[in-house]
Amino acid sequence: MTGSFSSPLSNSCFSCSSGCNTCTSYTTCTTCSSGYFLNSNACTACPSNCKTCSSSTTCTACNDGYILISNTCLACYDTGCKTCSSSLAATCTTCKDGYFLNSHLCDACTNTVANCKTCSSSTACTTCLDGYILEGASCVACDDINCKTCTTSAAQKCTNCFDGYSISKTNTCVTCNVPNCLLCSDSDICDTCMTPFEKEFFYCSGSP
Repeated sequence: MTGSFSSPLSNSCFSCSSGCNTCTSYTTCTTCSSGYFLNSNACTACPSNCKTCSSSTTCTACNDGYILISNTCLACYDTGCKTCSSSLAATCTTCKDGYFLNSHLCDACTNTVANCKTCSSSTACTTCLDGYILEGASCVACDDINCKTCTTSAAQKCTNCFDGYSISKTNTCVTCNVPNCLLCSDSDICDTCMTPFEKEFFYCSGSP
C-alpha cells in the first residue's frame, strides 16, 4: 500500500514517515510524494512553491501561479494566472478556475457573472459554483440550499448534496441520521448502506 510498509514481525502495516510515497521502513524512504525529494533515505520538503524538485535549491516544476526561472519558482504577476510565460505583467497563458484570459491578463468571472466558477469571456459563464446551476447566461441558486448540484433551479431537482446531507428518492437533500447509510429516502430511513454493511429494514447492520 502506498505510504505504508509491512512488518514481518507483527504482520501489520505501518505508515511511512512524512513525505514518503513508498518505504521499506519508517526511516528508509524509496520514493517521495509530490513536493518532496529523496535525501539520504528521507524525504525533504522542496523549496516554497515547488511542485517537484531534485534538491533543496533546484525546483523542476512549479505550483499553479508560478513559473520556473533558473531552478526557482517565481510568482506570476497576475494572481489569477495558472501559467505564465514570465513573471512580468500581462504574460498569462492560462487562468485559474474563476478567471478568464483577456489580453494575457486573468479577469475574475465573478466580476461580471455572479457565482460563476469558470467562464470563457466577461459575459459567457461555463460552470457555476456549488449550489448553483447555469441557466442562460446566469448562475441561479438550486431551490434546495443543501443541494450541491441540480439539473434545474426548480424544486426536487438535486443530483448531489453538500456534506452531511443525502439525496432522497424525491431528489431533495435530507439529513441522514442512520449510521453507515450511503443514501437516505428520509432522515431516519436508509435506502442504500455503505459497503460492507447490509440493509436490515430501514437500518444498516454488520461490522466494517
